[in-house]
Amino acid sequence: MVNISFIMIYKYIELQTLPGVVNLWLNRPEKRNAFDHDMILEINHALGIINDIEDNVVLVLRGRGEAFCAGADLDWMRRAANLNTEVNYAECLDLTQCLYNLYSSRKVTLAVVHGAAYGGGAGLVAACDIAICESDTKFSFSELRMGLVASSISPYIIKKLGENRTKELVFTAMQFDGTQAEKYGLINRSIPKVQLDSVLEEYVNMIRKGTPKAREIAKELILQMVPGEISKEVIYKTARILADVRVSNDAQERITGFLNKVNV
Repeated sequence: MVNISFIMIYKYIELQTLPGVVNLWLNRPEKRNAFDHDMILEINHALGIINDIEDNVVLVLRGRGEAFCAGADLDWMRRAANLNTEVNYAECLDLTQCLYNLYSSRKVTLAVVHGAAYGGGAGLVAACDIAICESDTKFSFSELRMGLVASSISPYIIKKLGENRTKELVFTAMQFDGTQAEKYGLINRSIPKVQLDSVLEEYVNMIRKGTPKAREIAKELILQMVPGEISKEVIYKTARILADVRVSNDAQERITGFLNKVNV
């Protein structure tokens, strides 16, 4: 298999190939892998490359450093106030398209989560086919406390959690751990840290026993059959909502206040 990590060099992510696996590492550890527009563009580009690989591989999404992903970079959200309407919407559309590209990838996608997955980070988990985590991983859909809305990730968390649980976790922004995330359906298996790599290897080996073509057909069929199709209209609508909300006075005041407090 071609080692794509030697072909593409990114600033905020890293591609790594191992037997049967392409690891897509979120690689912005100093920001707890919080994503901004540049990082989103890199993820989108990498997903396109991985999607075209003909080898029998599983796409594994992981995070470098102490956390899987802290969600959207709040400084990026604050800077949105300086963008014109078209650019603001285009950035949000890139994010919603990124989540859909992960969700609809030809490859089976498997998130390996540790440390924390907040907001959009938990949305990335929800967009993957399978997810495992360290038991003490912390999750939260904390957008409302920043005056934001979990718009771009909502189609994926509703599919994984259902309406009732989504309302509870979004409205309260409560924090929950890996064990609870498994109970809620966001995570398939919550396990001790020492078991994480062995469980990942177990999943990869089992997945790869199926033929790639049949697996692609099965995934496409499942996505077509589950209720709540994620259409282009849904992608556009969730992008528009995020674009409008993040430049609102409510969001800008909350985000600026939080960042000023953190930087003191």
